Amino acid sequence: SELPQEAESRVARLVNEFKRDPDNHVLVRQFAFGGSRAIVLSARAEATRRATHLLYALHCEKNRTGKWPALLREIRGLSRVIRTDPFSGKDFCYRIENDQPLLYSVASNGRDDGGKHDPSWSELDRNGQPVNADYVFWPIQPHKR
Repeated sequence: SELPQEAESRVARLVNEFKRDPDNHVLVRQFAFGGSRAIVLSARAEATRRATHLLYALHCEKNRTGKWPALLREIRGLSRVIRTDPFSGKDFCYRIENDQPLLYSVASNGRDDGGKHDPSWSELDRNGQPVNADYVFWPIQPHKR
């Protein structure tokens, strides 16, 4: 099921507020740990669901054409909703590196940090500062213990 429209619009509002004032760490704390925690977790689940669809479509396209598509919108039959990262309201970040796809979400900070993976989805570090990282879906990232 889709992320409820109300929740998606609240996530988008918080991300836009953060983009306007990235030094507003109180807002980041609220977004990541406050009353909107359920919304953030819901957005993560929805991002994961959409990324799973995208990865399946990417691999099908590779099998069909023999090459990875240059852009997500080149994949036939893929809806705009599935391409949309719930954290940005834009297409998931995607590019080809070393002949392999790189697919990631901008995560909770709402910024493209170049595909630097953070398994905590860019929440706050141990000092309460925002992490400048994304959540990489492909290639599969090593799990840190």
